[in-house]
Amino acid sequence: MSVVRVLPDQVVNQIAAGEVVERPASVIKELVENSLDAGASRVEVQLVGGGAERIRITDDGVGMDREDAMMCLERHATSKIGSAEDLEHIGSLGFRGEAIPSIASVSRFALLTRPADLEEGVRIKVEGGEIASVRAAGCAPGTEIDVRDLFFNIPARRKFLRTRATELAHSTEAVVRMALARPDVAFRMTSDGRVVLAGEVADRATRARQVLGPDAARLAEVAFERGGLAVEGLVSPLAVHRPSGKALYLYVNGRYVRDAVVRRAIADAYRDRIPRGRQPLVVLHIRIDPALVDVNVHPAKTEVRFRDPRHVQEMLAEGVRDALRLQGIERQLSSPGANRRPRWSEEVAPPLPLTPAKPPLPAHPDDDPLLLLVPRAIVEAAPVEVPEPPAKTVEVPPERPARPVLDATEPGPVPPAAAASAAYVEPAATAIPVAAEPGDWAPSDSSIRALRPVGPFGRKWFLLEGDGELVVVDHALGDELLARRRLERGSLSQRLLVPSRQRLAAAEVVALAKRAEALGALGLEVVEMSPTELAIRAVPQALPRLHVDGLLEKLARCPEDALSATLASAQTPPPVPDPRAVKAMLASLEEAGLDAVVARWPAPALVKGP
Repeated sequence: MSVVRVLPDQVVNQIAAGEVVERPASVIKELVENSLDAGASRVEVQLVGGGAERIRITDDGVGMDREDAMMCLERHATSKIGSAEDLEHIGSLGFRGEAIPSIASVSRFALLTRPADLEEGVRIKVEGGEIASVRAAGCAPGTEIDVRDLFFNIPARRKFLRTRATELAHSTEAVVRMALARPDVAFRMTSDGRVVLAGEVADRATRARQVLGPDAARLAEVAFERGGLAVEGLVSPLAVHRPSGKALYLYVNGRYVRDAVVRRAIADAYRDRIPRGRQPLVVLHIRIDPALVDVNVHPAKTEVRFRDPRHVQEMLAEGVRDALRLQGIERQLSSPGANRRPRWSEEVAPPLPLTPAKPPLPAHPDDDPLLLLVPRAIVEAAPVEVPEPPAKTVEVPPERPARPVLDATEPGPVPPAAAASAAYVEPAATAIPVAAEPGDWAPSDSSIRALRPVGPFGRKWFLLEGDGELVVVDHALGDELLARRRLERGSLSQRLLVPSRQRLAAAEVVALAKRAEALGALGLEVVEMSPTELAIRAVPQALPRLHVDGLLEKLARCPEDALSATLASAQTPPPVPDPRAVKAMLASLEEAGLDAVVARWPAPALVKGP
């Protein structure tokens, strides 16, 4: 019995489909590319169920007669190339001849097409790779392809499709990439009857605003020629950047690519201009001699190979850097150590008192609303006597064992910015850790009351003195941690008098729609006004100083488990509070988060001079 066999054509087509068709977005990409190669001036994409149930693409291109329509269902049948020499000069988007038969083999497929010089068209129906019917039909010039029940005959592939919202987001991104590549073509995309994307014929800048949302209005146009590259497009200012590489829309000879060479060139141009880990919003079209680039290196044609990648990267990086400079998009950075001041030197500290402050009278929760934040059990169990002033000598309590730390060679004032990473030594060379470790200092009401206020230090820190030590409180971070804890315990909503309407990219609207339930549990009520616009109708009562401008964009781009942290960080930092508010915050943070908010130093080390 022969072991080696030739696979049936249907199996071969399904294997090819696994390389070309990954999800509904892959189908949209391949079919829209065919529409653009056919000279279409208008392309319409209609989706049902995120594309898994139905994808219908209509164009007004040249169309096909009956013979060509039948031939396009055969593997390796294409009108784009005719010989191996043509691979050196590819100017079209599709040329492999695998997309349509591969898609037809894993779906219920229908093709309706007519060229302008014929009076009737042809309709072909294919069921899982088998032609079901071929008949004449009336239709407008152009082509319409209807793909239903994707992967209906391959359950193992269909079960790996994601939710409707996820597949719709990928499909929308595929159309956005095509629309940015061809602003001379009108695009329209609907999902379950709703318009997701619409863009009429326009220039590059207008098309970017149509499909990328409000950030695109701030992009600057660039154009240059250098080293055999002709480049034009849009680049973002330093204030516009995104957390992922999806913000880079890069095209080589009209083809969207995810090429490492081009991405490195963009990263080089923006280095030291935007925060690390962020990506600029860039739409860049690169024209190069087709003989110097190979586009036939991946079945999905999203990767290319340059003949001289080093030259391309250098020329592109220099050109983009110069274009940014001409647009005024530049930030001069000083060299390390040159005219550089420590961060804390910009913050002006008030003069410290010459004598220790007198301990304040203890407040009572019944007549002080700030101390209502203190747990009742702590208040009732706390002693009310006024603590004695600290002794002039400092001794390390026996229950706080010394830890090995770096020796301090020059005792003197310690900047607050160093509190999280340094430790200092008392005159007797006894080491005391700076930042409180979890479980190292759980404040009781008596220890909180024993702290005496010194005053604010700049715009961020508040100083208190205790028993032989200085306590530094980051009250802005503490306020954020408290707000986050209140949100995670559940927050009621407070309706806005006028809803805050915000325009977003279609993909961001889809992402927020998936998180609507989680946001509602945090007290933020968001309603959809259109496929590219949302409105905040209610905000959490736990965040009275919440800034809603730009909030939805941050929530769409943050990880799903960081929604409460993102909301809490969107609050306006509180003004410098009075000592009672600081003490109430410390008592409320005794369970968690204290080590991030409080730092301590031995008091004698702070008053020694050189």
